[in-house]
Amino acid sequence: MKFLTILTASILMFFNFSSAINVYAFTDASSGPTIESMNVEQKEVTIGDTAKISVKIKEYQEYRYLNLSYTAPLTGNGITLKLSFNDESKLFEGSFPINNNIEPGNYVPHMLSLYGSGITSIYEYEFENGEFIVHGTDGIDLIDSIHVDQKEVTAGDTVKVGLKTSSYEGINYMNSYFESPLTNQRLSVSLYYNPDTNEFEGNIPISSITESGTYKLTMLNTYEVGNNTTAFYSSRYADKFQHADFTVSGTNATNIIESITLDKHEVTIGETINFAVKLPEIVGINYINIYTSVA
Repeated sequence: MKFLTILTASILMFFNFSSAINVYAFTDASSGPTIESMNVEQKEVTIGDTAKISVKIKEYQEYRYLNLSYTAPLTGNGITLKLSFNDESKLFEGSFPINNNIEPGNYVPHMLSLYGSGITSIYEYEFENGEFIVHGTDGIDLIDSIHVDQKEVTAGDTVKVGLKTSSYEGINYMNSYFESPLTNQRLSVSLYYNPDTNEFEGNIPISSITESGTYKLTMLNTYEVGNNTTAFYSSRYADKFQHADFTVSGTNATNIIESITLDKHEVTIGETINFAVKLPEIVGINYINIYTSVA
């Protein structure tokens, strides 16, 4: 029998998705999967090539997909490659297309995350052979500028976020992450490409329970063709991110979470735990993530 312990109940305000409550269980790798092999088809790649990565896991039936994380060699941007299971090869496979925006240099994976009934993370000292080198690219910065249409807002207003990139090809959408001023909650809005303005755009509705104070942009994340992602951090892009800050006034944000309940505290194989989160107001909130750990 396994016991679930709620670590946090993070309210992520996503404005472009359907409503749901998602529950994530995190586990460690002490009794986890056996990585039999990791392979990169081409160890050296350039513009027009694709770095193809495969991972063989003994317990492959237990996992739906893998995420392999790299750090860009020049900017430190976080790059995550999604590896999907191939029924024929019995391998988890993913690819990283190389264009002129990709930074040249050595790419070394630092974490492998396995998604099954929970999320298991394995770090670089526990696997090998995921490296590849990119040659002949300029590494053109993707982020040109970002802005909001209003710097001062209150309940009933909507903040429109606009992001201009050096290239939009291969990007399905982007997420922008803001930090709330009082509780340091993460507020996220998805940005979709608008061909009329040549920008990625999204809206943040302000409700009566939105915290008052200044919201600061902390991270941008691309969601690319092939389900790969790239993360851009405020530590490097502060000069551009500051133009997306906005200030909320005249609201009365008490505790955004009134209660979290679940229908059972002890479960076994085949059972389901139902979570319920009560909020004083749900304006602008489409779904909630709850993060759990296995004790």
